[in-house]
Amino acid sequence: MKQTGKYVLSALVVLLAGVMAFQAVALSPGGLSGSRVAAACAPGTVVVKTVSRQAKVSAPVQETVKTRTGVVPAAQKPAAPAAAPSAAPGGAAVQAMGDITPFGTEIIPGVYYNEEDQMIQGPNGAGMIYLGYDYDITNGVFCTSMYPWQRNFGFMKIYDSASPIITIIYDTMRIKFDYNGLNWMIQFWKGQYGITSGAEVGIYTKEPDSPTPLFYDCASDENRLVMSMNVYKDGQFYFKRDEQLHWWLTGFVMGEIISYKRLSMDATITMKDEEMRDAFVTALEAKGYTVGLDCRVNGLKVTVDW
Repeated sequence: MKQTGKYVLSALVVLLAGVMAFQAVALSPGGLSGSRVAAACAPGTVVVKTVSRQAKVSAPVQETVKTRTGVVPAAQKPAAPAAAPSAAPGGAAVQAMGDITPFGTEIIPGVYYNEEDQMIQGPNGAGMIYLGYDYDITNGVFCTSMYPWQRNFGFMKIYDSASPIITIIYDTMRIKFDYNGLNWMIQFWKGQYGITSGAEVGIYTKEPDSPTPLFYDCASDENRLVMSMNVYKDGQFYFKRDEQLHWWLTGFVMGEIISYKRLSMDATITMKDEEMRDAFVTALEAKGYTVGLDCRVNGLKVTVDW
């Protein structure tokens, strides 16, 4: 279940020390380049595996060391690989993180360092060691991958009702509307998730005549939306998730236990077209939102303060 899936964040504690140690080495002057690469290639040393999604699918893994001239600061990251980015509504090209990016350099089995996106991640969008979560180095948060195992279990309200049993205590808001022959639900969460604190935005759909009306499917790849969010603690900036194509945008800060009452967020979601945007805004207004006050519209983008 989705909430059980969140609880595996606790299991990632064992990875945190390794992640931070690797981060300190990889992001220090010289990083994974220059003399360090030369040392790694010295006789008698172990060669690091670098694996890309394409290599994984079409050819045997090649054991190489990816030479670098230095770790590029996040603000000066080079452009994404030549693979075509996902086309976002409104003409913007926004990459689906964990979807078309390469795995990166293998740290341990099932965990890779992706220098391009500054992520510690798992293979095939499945999350580190297939637990469904990656680590965003730039923003310092754990986050859900694109194709975690939890995506197979959809969503039911009972997931939220049962979450306190496993020390997941949050506030949530569900916005429901109809669009393109489907019942849609965009849900927001913020609060404590075991030994982490953070926020989420999830997209779910179901058929109007579904035999299980209380159950929603996780959005398909075709129904993903471009999203971003800024999260605040006690009114001060806490962390952000950059704009990306996703169905479950999340951020969790390890080792912080914070009441949802101290957290706020603004999330920006790009709708597919004006019809979808208007349906979503109407549903927000039914929840008490006022356009121009706590809900802002810019083209197909809708920003929600919560």
